Amino acid sequence: MKVKYTGPNIGVFTLTNGKIYEVTEIDYLSGQAPLIRVRDDDENDFNYNNDPDWKPGYLYSPTAPGTLNGKLTGKWEIVEDDEQGTLDKLINPR
Repeated sequence: MKVKYTGPNIGVFTLTNGKIYEVTEIDYLSGQAPLIRVRDDDENDFNYNNDPDWKPGYLYSPTAPGTLNGKLTGKWEIVEDDEQGTLDKLINPR
């Protein structure tokens, strides 16, 4: 699955306007809205604590990706979805 980020550039090594990112998983945290995990522009994405459950990439909102304080947000455009339309259901809730 792939998404294209449109919006303000977020940081130096995070999200770049117009860039396509691979979605590595949908993270369904217990009791919270699902998030999408993408490999963003951060070159320092590694397992600091040798956590056996660590996964590469960072979690972002499917509807308002951006900074944690919500001051800079953009949106995702679906480039490639799975057969079930998983990204469409998360990014374009009806």
